[in-house]
Amino acid sequence: MNILIVSRKLLPEFTGGVETYIFNISKQLKRLGHKVYFITSDWGKQSKFSKVNNKDESNIYKYRGLPEKSKFKLLNPIINIINSYCIAKKISKQLNIDVLYLHFPYEGLGSLLAFKYEKCLKVYHFHSPTHREWQLELPTYSRYERLLRIMFIPVVKYIERIAVQKSEKIIVHSNYMKSQLVNIHKISQQKVKIIPGGVDTIRFSPGLPRKISRKKLGLSEKNVIILSVSRLARRKGLEQLIEAIDYVVKKNKEDISLLIGGKGEIEEKLKNLIAKKKLEKFVNLIGFIPDEKLPYYYRASNIFVMASTSLEGFGLATLEALSSGIPVIGSKSGGTIEILAKLDKELLFEPGNSRSLANRISNLLNNPSHMKSLEEKGSQLCIHNYSWDLIGTKVQDFFINNNR
Repeated sequence: MNILIVSRKLLPEFTGGVETYIFNISKQLKRLGHKVYFITSDWGKQSKFSKVNNKDESNIYKYRGLPEKSKFKLLNPIINIINSYCIAKKISKQLNIDVLYLHFPYEGLGSLLAFKYEKCLKVYHFHSPTHREWQLELPTYSRYERLLRIMFIPVVKYIERIAVQKSEKIIVHSNYMKSQLVNIHKISQQKVKIIPGGVDTIRFSPGLPRKISRKKLGLSEKNVIILSVSRLARRKGLEQLIEAIDYVVKKNKEDISLLIGGKGEIEEKLKNLIAKKKLEKFVNLIGFIPDEKLPYYYRASNIFVMASTSLEGFGLATLEALSSGIPVIGSKSGGTIEILAKLDKELLFEPGNSRSLANRISNLLNNPSHMKSLEEKGSQLCIHNYSWDLIGTKVQDFFINNNR
C-alpha cells in the first residue's frame, strides 16, 4: 500500500509523544513492505526526519508554516489548512495513495479536502482534543494572548470536529481517548478503533545494569532515584510531584533524588517551588534528555512517575519505563489507568493529590520484594502487548481490512 502520513511535526525537531509514535509506526509500515510518504511543515528549516529514518527526503512533502515564535502564529490553523490542501492536491495527482493517515486537525482537514474525490481510506488518529489543550495552556500566556486564544478556541474545536467527521475511520490509543472523542465530537463508536501506542522492547530493556547506567550519567550509586520525563506543562502534574517528594523526604530515611527531564513553559515556576520547599538537594530539573541517553536514565532509576492531571491519552514514557524494568506510579488520569491496572491498581494515585502520590511512593520504597516483581512483570507486559512489531501489524491490518 501507498500510505500518506500527514503531521504538522516530525522528529527530531519536535520530540513529543505524537512525533515518537509517527516515527516508529512509519518504520513498522515500511518493514511490512508498504511505501510511506509524509506531508509536514518545514517550520522555516530543513527537516532531519528522513536522515533519522535512513531515507532521503524524496518521500517528504513540506509546506511552509509560521514559526512558533511568530506574532501571527494564531493564524496557523487557517494557514496550515490552505498550505496542506495545496500540497496534498499536488500529491493526489502524482501518487496513487491507498491510505491517508492524519495526525493533526488543521493539516488533516486540508488534506481531506484535497483527497475528497480520491478513492483511498481516510483515517484520522485522534491523539487528544486540541481545543482542550489550548484551554489548559491558557494560564501560561500573557493576558493579551490569552484573550486571542480564547476567541480562537471555538474555531479550533470546529476545525477538529469537521476533520474527524469527514474521516472514514478513527484510531485512538485508549478507551479514555475514545470517550473524549465520542463525547466532544459526537462520533459513532463504530467508526473508532482502539490501537495502543508501542515501545521498542529491545532498546528499552532491563538488560542494562543500573550501576553502569548511573556511572555513565554521573549519578550516585547510593541514592534512590525517582524519574519523571515529560514536557514541563501544568497538566503534567509536576508541581504535585515536587510537593509529594517533600513529604517522602521527611518520611523516609533514604537519600532520595527526583530527576525531572524535559523543557516547557512552567520551568521557572518549578524552580521557584523547589527553592520554596528547600528541596534543591533532592530535586533536579535536568532539562531535555537526548534520545541516546534516555534508556540509561530509565535503567538508572528505581521508580518512574507519570503524574499527569488531565488529557494523558496514553503515555509512551510509561511504556518505556515499564519495558526498561522500572516500576511506574501513575495518576488515575486518562490512558495511564489502562496500562497500570494490568499490573497493580495500587500503583495508581488520585490526580493532583500530592499526599496520595507520596503514599504510593513510600509504600513501594518500603516493599523491595514487590518492586522486584513489578520490574519483571512490567517488562513482560510490554513484550507481549506493546512491542512496535505488534502495534505496527495491528495498524496495517486495520488499514487492509477497511480499504476494500
